[in-house]
Amino acid sequence: MRPPVLAAAYFGSGAAGDQYGRLARVLEYTAGVHCPGWQIRVERLTAPASYTSAIGVASHVTNSQKLEWWRSIVIDAEDGDRVLLIDADMMITRPLEDVWTRPFDLAYTIRTEGRLPLNGGVVFVRVSPASRRFVDRWFAINQLFLRDANAHRHWRTKYAGINQAAFGYMLERERDPALAIERLTCDEWNAENTAWAKFDPTFTRIVHLKSGLRRALFGMPAKPEYKRLIALWHALEKETKAAPAGV
Repeated sequence: MRPPVLAAAYFGSGAAGDQYGRLARVLEYTAGVHCPGWQIRVERLTAPASYTSAIGVASHVTNSQKLEWWRSIVIDAEDGDRVLLIDADMMITRPLEDVWTRPFDLAYTIRTEGRLPLNGGVVFVRVSPASRRFVDRWFAINQLFLRDANAHRHWRTKYAGINQAAFGYMLERERDPALAIERLTCDEWNAENTAWAKFDPTFTRIVHLKSGLRRALFGMPAKPEYKRLIALWHALEKETKAAPAGV
């Protein structure tokens, strides 16, 4: 069996000090620490000029390009390959390997509180005909939403964003009975804003450095519940600078 693949894409200038590059480097480093033996693919992409958002949201363009890249990885993989599709603004804090002991084709993270039902920044895929079909259609619906604001509106209201809105659509409207789906909690597998205050280094596996927490990393005022995570991220960034290339 081939090793699992971690696939994350980011945008930015690529210059030293670029915030997106710094976030991606910490993800790459922590993946190397906690996912030894995995193929780690953290790559910088450039959004194509041909992509435009019907509602003028720049992040919808870059996220659509990211999803296209994720799709290519899954479509080109062999049956049985294991792939983690993950946003680049993450840090991994505990091993992930035992997720593959669960019998799923697709696993995603649900929020245990708050308005939104899920966060699409962590998706585990065990490649099969059914999971390829899901990811292929996920991208197709995403592209529909990118160009058609009316088609997007309801799903954006319910799920937010564009990748996440298209993912929610897939779960509700095009869920394949042959696709085995596992729901993982954000509290453990994708700690975002509803889980930051509950961060526990003996339980939490992935932290999502989004919105207010991301801004606080780079100098904006921080809420009290952010401070442990900010200190941890900066300590990890220091470790990346001391680590040999490729670690």
